[in-house]
Amino acid sequence: MGRLYWKESIIDDRSNAKCLNINEFPLIKMPVIPQEPHVPTDENRKLVESTSGLGLPHEQIAILVGIDDKTLRKYYRAELDLGKAKANGQIAKTLFSKAISGDTTSLIWWTKAQMRWSETVKQELTGEDGVALIPSIQVSFVKPQSVGETD
Repeated sequence: MGRLYWKESIIDDRSNAKCLNINEFPLIKMPVIPQEPHVPTDENRKLVESTSGLGLPHEQIAILVGIDDKTLRKYYRAELDLGKAKANGQIAKTLFSKAISGDTTSLIWWTKAQMRWSETVKQELTGEDGVALIPSIQVSFVKPQSVGETD
């Protein structure tokens, strides 16, 4: 087992800490305190749906409701999904309207995202007058010289 460091005070550094063997101390389990089960309200359902549509992470939505994120997903799964779907639908509707009206940026985005179009770049290298370039490699072998030897 490892060691547990216990500091005498907040201002002490590690060199002044008492080194205690963790095997000398039994592990104490904290008691589980039962809580009242969560009861969703209409107000909370609306809050979860709207904040989900705004793109907030589940952890932050749970904080706003005052529950754990696991509890949020357990009781508000439909609202989480519906809020996101409604927001995506509204954005798609706006984008589509802009594309239909001739907005070039929206048209380009739509064709790339929805129609899987893409921009491709094709480069061809040619020589003078469009003649194909033929790469040539010249290899020369040179006899190594001995020390003190000259040509």
